[in-house]
Amino acid sequence: MYNELDNWHKIYNPCQFEKNICLKNRKDNTINGCCPTCKLNTAVGCSIRSLGCKLFLCQEAYNNLSNEAKEKYLNLKFMISDLKLYIELNYQID
Repeated sequence: MYNELDNWHKIYNPCQFEKNICLKNRKDNTINGCCPTCKLNTAVGCSIRSLGCKLFLCQEAYNNLSNEAKEKYLNLKFMISDLKLYIELNYQID
């Protein structure tokens, strides 16, 4: 799932990073994308493979997407929700 979301980000570039600053933060004149205090954020992006971070889109990034990109994004989110539900129903997680 992570790879699918990562590929989606590469294709649609929702955050439109330039010099580690995203679209929204360039408009707000702030720096370092949506993770300014995250210790895992480096000059070349995140240093881990976090599904939660890949799933997150701020409203500015989401609104800037084409309808096709929004549809694919929502489909990926639903697939992950379905997978989570499947795991919860079929495996005992304490």
